[in-house]
Amino acid sequence: MKQPSMLSASLFIPLVEKCRNDQDGGYGGNVGFPSHVLYTFSALQIMALAGITLVEEDVSKTVDFLLQRINATTGEIYGDAFCMPDTRFSYCVLAGLHLLGALERVDESLRDRIAAHLLCCQGDDGGFGMTPFAESHGGQTFCVVASLSILGKLDKIDKNSLHSWLQLRSWKKKEKDEFEHGPAEKAGGFHGRSCKPPDSCYSWWIGACFVILGFVESNTSHFSCSSVQFFFFFLWLVYYCGFDF
Repeated sequence: MKQPSMLSASLFIPLVEKCRNDQDGGYGGNVGFPSHVLYTFSALQIMALAGITLVEEDVSKTVDFLLQRINATTGEIYGDAFCMPDTRFSYCVLAGLHLLGALERVDESLRDRIAAHLLCCQGDDGGFGMTPFAESHGGQTFCVVASLSILGKLDKIDKNSLHSWLQLRSWKKKEKDEFEHGPAEKAGGFHGRSCKPPDSCYSWWIGACFVILGFVESNTSHFSCSSVQFFFFFLWLVYYCGFDF
């Protein structure tokens, strides 16, 4: 929001540092919590935004923690020691390694296996789920698209079916005799799952996919930018200005 002076790093960096687990190099969701890639990636993002640089020893341990979450045989990526795969975790690990300047530690053969697993998570409708055969979801789709972009494997996606699925996430005004979710449905935006109203997080996930895939630049996005902009303006009026529609 271009207002760095409004929030001092001294207010939150000490808490982030306390959430670090020195034994494995990862970060937990709070002080004393076990390490997980979701919180590790969030911690890395916060420190990057605050201009905090980890010492070399800490970087090495965190890189090892992230690399150890990768199943080198299947290409699946786990969130913690319990070995539950999820496409969100794939993005957190790959983006985390990128922030730490350690993406080269993932060699080409391993990149191919990770990409193959991610591509197996694409459903018949064109979207991506958290695992193979899981429901397609806007957040998971972003994580897969962004992960494949980081890996340099975007060309492997079935872009035609994904493009169709993304287009269907663009909110359109419903007929009067259909179920209505309220005034937000008239404001544009994107939804991330079937039968869901639009909201700001889905609009980010889906909108980012259009950009990463180059659909906006190629003018094949087929959605109204003005309607998306109005949707966010609508949220601003409701949540920050107190307007009641």
